[in-house]
Amino acid sequence: MLSANSGIPNKNEIPAIGYDSKPTCNATIFLIDFASILHTHAMKTPHRQGFTLVEIMIVVAIIGVLAAIAIPNFVKNRRESQRRACIENMHLIMTSAENWRTENHMAMIGDNWKTELVGPANYIKVEPTCPCGGTYTVTVSDEEGLEQVVVTCSHAEDMQHVLPPED
Repeated sequence: MLSANSGIPNKNEIPAIGYDSKPTCNATIFLIDFASILHTHAMKTPHRQGFTLVEIMIVVAIIGVLAAIAIPNFVKNRRESQRRACIENMHLIMTSAENWRTENHMAMIGDNWKTELVGPANYIKVEPTCPCGGTYTVTVSDEEGLEQVVVTCSHAEDMQHVLPPED
C-alpha cells in the first residue's frame, strides 16, 4: 500500500470518497476501540475522591499549632490597644478640663464635667468611652498646694487603665 521509497500512500491506493459513496464502519470501530481503551485505562487507575484521613489530620494539627501561637498574642495585643485607647481618652478629658478651668477661672470642675466639656460647641465633640466598658471620673486634687485635674477609669485596678505621671 505504501510506496517503497517515501512512506506515503500512492494516489491509486487512497480510496476516492464521493457524494454517492456510503460511509464505512471503520470510523465506528475506531470509536468503539478508543472507548474500550479509555474504559480499561480508567479501570486500571484508581480514582481518588478527596483526602485521606492522615492528610486531614496533618492539616488540622498545623492549624492547631498556628492557633496556639496566634490566639494568645492576639488577645494580649487587643487588651493592650484597649488600655492605650482608654489612657488616650483620659488624657483628652484631662487636658480639656484643664483648658476649661483656665478659661473659666474655676477651681473645681465638679460632677457635671460632661456638660461642661462634651458637646458640639465644647472642647470634646463626642463623649469618649472606655473600650472595655469602664466609666470616667473627673476630680480636682489639691496635693501640696497644687491643684490638678485627675481622671480615673473604673477599670484602673483590674485592667491597669491609669494615666502615667506627667513629667
